Amino acid sequence: MRKGKNQFVHKFDASLKDLAVKCMFNKIHTVVEESVTDYPNDPLILLYDTMFQLGDFYASALIMRHRCIIDEPIIPVAILLHERKFVWTHLTFMKWVFEQLPTAVTTGTTQVVFITDREFDFQSLTPNLNHVYCWRHLIENLKRQINQVLSLPKDLQNIIIDNIYSILKMHTSDLAEQKATEYSENWPQSFTDYYYTSLAPAIRGSRRLVLEPLQMFSLMSGVTTNASESFNNVIKSWTNRREMPLDIAIVTFYNLFDYYIIPLVQMQEPPPFVPGDVNAQMRLSQYYVAKNLVTLMPDKQVFIVEDSKNKYLVQFEPYTCTCGVHQCHHILAARISCGLKTKVKRTKNITTLWKQEKRK
Repeated sequence: MRKGKNQFVHKFDASLKDLAVKCMFNKIHTVVEESVTDYPNDPLILLYDTMFQLGDFYASALIMRHRCIIDEPIIPVAILLHERKFVWTHLTFMKWVFEQLPTAVTTGTTQVVFITDREFDFQSLTPNLNHVYCWRHLIENLKRQINQVLSLPKDLQNIIIDNIYSILKMHTSDLAEQKATEYSENWPQSFTDYYYTSLAPAIRGSRRLVLEPLQMFSLMSGVTTNASESFNNVIKSWTNRREMPLDIAIVTFYNLFDYYIIPLVQMQEPPPFVPGDVNAQMRLSQYYVAKNLVTLMPDKQVFIVEDSKNKYLVQFEPYTCTCGVHQCHHILAARISCGLKTKVKRTKNITTLWKQEKRK
């Protein structure tokens, strides 16, 4: 995709280790900045999830929740097309993304909440980052560990899962630690070791007492990457769940991102000036004067009036304008700029004239 404000492909890294294509619209900067500026006390919520395999490569999309719109819809920020699932590939991609974001994000002025599954660790990206793990992925990883690795009985597995949910939902850190100590008395030693070495650090950053101040806690599900997976399903629909070459995938993602982002950018642009139906010429003339679009050239004894497309020369005595319209709004603007009285003659309706004549 071409360079400039519509540039999409920013980095194309091809090496013996991995293939990585980093894609992002330059226009997304203004969208993120609007969300950060308009809601400085609210965190910027980002979600990241590895997607399915499109061909001989994967696609991983970074999305955000747009706080400035009702229902906070998800907006794609960037996408990584990569050959393998290396952790350093994702970390390099995220470092590049954060370099493109507003300074309020990169310097830690704005709080950032990053929601992922447990395969990623992006805590070092920015000083004020809260890296939160999806509860559903935490429990899925837990089920896999206690079933396949520790081979615990089914009844004990269900008890442990309920215990972990209970710890996640505790209001305070002391209560969570107290519950963990209480539950661990009935856990086998193998799971107790796994909990304190691996699971407990992940729970500390994702439990209720962390999520509630960020206004992200749900009593039923805690916090999840469901929004990210929903966007993945959108991409699957766009691609018809079929494999495709890399160049076709890039064009597809370009069109998809364009569909999401262009309306948001257009919302930020100032609306065009549309004068009122009543006395439209006067309103438009006043607009030209207010915007300093009327310039006097004393040596030529003319006024220059600019609109969005052209410049027009206005002359007094007699009143003429290069637009060719008699008594146009350019002449009115020139008169207003000089402080002269203006009066717009309106053609009277025939019915009104007839009624006035009838009264006589």
